[in-house]
Amino acid sequence: MREFMVQVCKWRDKVNGNTYHNVVVILGDHHYLRSGFKYGYGNQYKETAMELIKKEYPDIKIEQKQIITVWEGWVTSKKACKDFRGVLMYE
Repeated sequence: MREFMVQVCKWRDKVNGNTYHNVVVILGDHHYLRSGFKYGYGNQYKETAMELIKKEYPDIKIEQKQIITVWEGWVTSKKACKDFRGVLMYE
């Protein structure tokens, strides 16, 4: 079973209490899928990641357990979450 690594940036609107996220799916060798700024709380980002993958690979069958979160962080700025492009990771 193939696994997909994702990085997610989260931001909470303190005034209205809404939560947003921005997902980067890492497919390998400088190939990424990016969701942009989306509404959703909890593990909704995994659904967003699955939608991105299904759009790129329409014939693939994928389950949430195949989504492996390699970085998850909260930011205090809406702009920082909207502009999120992923975190560099070193082995």
